[in-house]
Parts: sequence; C-alpha cells; structure tokens
Amino acid sequence: MGNHTDIPDKVISAIDFMRGIFALFIAIGHTYDIAKTSSQPVILSLEESIRACFGFQWVIGFFVISGFCIERSCQNTSTQHFLRNYATARFTRLAPLYYTVIFITIIFELIMFQSEYRPAYWTKYISFEGVITQVFFLQGAGLLTAAFGSFASSYTITHEVFYYIYWGIFRRQIQLARGSISMPQATLLSAVIFYVGYLLLTNTAYPLSLIFYYGLPWLIGVLVYQHYHSLVNQTMVRNICSVWPLFLILILSGYAFGWVTQKFWFLILAIIFSMMIIQANEKTSCYSRLGNLPRFLGYLSYPLFLVHGPIAMFIAFVINHAQWRLEFHFLFFILISSAVAGATLVVYSIEKPWLIFRSRWLSGRFNRETLYRDT
Repeated sequence: MGNHTDIPDKVISAIDFMRGIFALFIAIGHTYDIAKTSSQPVILSLEESIRACFGFQWVIGFFVISGFCIERSCQNTSTQHFLRNYATARFTRLAPLYYTVIFITIIFELIMFQSEYRPAYWTKYISFEGVITQVFFLQGAGLLTAAFGSFASSYTITHEVFYYIYWGIFRRQIQLARGSISMPQATLLSAVIFYVGYLLLTNTAYPLSLIFYYGLPWLIGVLVYQHYHSLVNQTMVRNICSVWPLFLILILSGYAFGWVTQKFWFLILAIIFSMMIIQANEKTSCYSRLGNLPRFLGYLSYPLFLVHGPIAMFIAFVINHAQWRLEFHFLFFILISSAVAGATLVVYSIEKPWLIFRSRWLSGRFNRETLYRDT
C-alpha cells in the first residue's frame, strides 16, 4: 500500500485536470439542452449524436477518481478514531458548498417559478419533497423521487454520500478483522457484489440499481489506488494504457450511434478512466507542464458541477423573459460561458478559501498532513 507521498505530483495534476474537464463536459451537455428548450432550433442528427457524448459518461469518470482519492485519503488516516476522522473529513469537503448552492438555487427557482425554459428531465417547480430530498442527500436514492428544479443534476451526490458511508464502515470492519482478509481482496469482493446487485435490480428497481451502477466504477478507482505501484511498474499495462484515447473514442462513438448498450459500457468507461490515471505517470504525460491550469480545474470541478444548472437556467429565463430571440448556438455559448464564469466566482469567493481553511484545520485536528484535493 502506498501513502500520499507515493503518488507523483504529475498524477495529482492529471486528476485535477480530468475533474475539471469532466465537469465542463457535463455542463456543456446540460446547457445545450437548456438552450435547445429555450430557442427551439432545428437540430441536425449529427449534432444530437455529438450531444450524446456530453452526458453522464463523464460522471463515471468522477466516480473512478473519487474512489481513487478516497482510498488514498483513508490510507493516510490514523486507525485511531478512524470513523470520526473519516466522517469529519468527508462532511467538511462535501456539505458546505452543497448547502450554499441549494440556498442560491432556491432563490433562483422562486424567481423563475414554473419556468418552462428547462430540459424535460428536470422538475419544473419547487416542492417541499424536492427540497427535503436534496437537504438529506436522498434525491438519487430511489426512495423519494422528487428532484429539485435546476439543482436536479446533483442527484449523483446521493450515491457519493452512500459510498462514503459504506466505505468508511466497511473499511473499519476489515481493519478490525486483523488480516483475515486483505483490503484489496475485500474491495474486489465488494465490486463483484455491486455488479451482481446492479444486474438484479436494473429491471425491477431502476433508481435503486443506480447505487450499484455507479458504485462499481467507484470501487474500481479504489482498486486502482490499492494496486497503483504494481500497475505502473508493468510495461505491458503502461503500453495498453497509453492508447486510452483510442478506446475512449471508440466507446463514445459506439454509444452515440447506438452500437453499445448502457448496461455494459459504464464498466468499459470505468476501465478507460482508470487507464487515464495510470498513464498520467508516464514521462510523456503533459499535465505537469500545464502550469496552474490543472490546479484551477481541480478547484473548478465541484462548483461547476453544482452551479451550472441553476445559473444556466436562470440566464435562459432572463433572456426569454426579456423576449430576446437569440440564435441557438449563440444562446448556448452565453449559457455555458455564464456557468463557467459563475463557477469561477464561486471558486475564488467560497471554494478555494474554504478548502485552504479546511486543510489547515484538519491537519491540526488529526495531527497529519491533510490533502484538501482528496475528493
């Protein structure tokens, strides 16, 4: 097992870069749909096929990275008071910005109440049930189905919270087992259970099956970290991982044109995203030569993921309310630019100051170096 000093800075830079790009691609897909709803353009089939490549597939990448980083953080957390320290670190990373954006979204949704300038897959109104599901991280659990307006894209955070809870308890139990089963063996067993759970539930309890659907990529990320050094030290593995762009293009094209089914492609995507992390260790990796861009994108990823829906939808509402008839592509450019600009403002006014404070506070509390880029 490694600790955080074993992971080269260029790999951390790569992870930051990937986070930001994944969040941007998700935002592009959603703002495209908002622009289409607002302007009702004539869309070419090729353009729609390209749109299909800017969706939840990048969420799979988030989960792989999250599993990798959470396991990295866990291996650098003292076993003394492990659950308390683990829960504190996870809550302080996820919750502050999450609740801040919920508050902002409530204001936006009250202003544009029942606005129809939104994709059909996002709820058109505020409801008490919708707010409650968001506040308690239940919006993607399949227990309460209401999504909260323009904040509905955050439903995968439900799964993230579930994996935090599951992994903290599970990992602690393996620690207490004192060697009867190794952590990598237990992780692999969990991955098999999650895949079987997904196959059993996908046709009978689809919303609940998503917990297992996204959980497998998360656990694959955990496994990649646990075997990181053995993987990067094998020439054959490095050679295979070096062609990840080809595999990614093939799988995205297959999905866009209907050649690959969703039931299996999420697993293939998880493997490709794992290849990206492994390949980042190569000397030819360019991430460390991008200056401060990867670090900025790492900061940007979580704010952009949360705020792009509320900001883009609010801007679309304002434009339509003012009866400005903008060409579709120009409107799309305005919406995605507004989302990125708003997320950047959040980075420098909220996210970055909070993470720096959190890092120092946790370092003193746990008497260890805490990496605030651990999720």
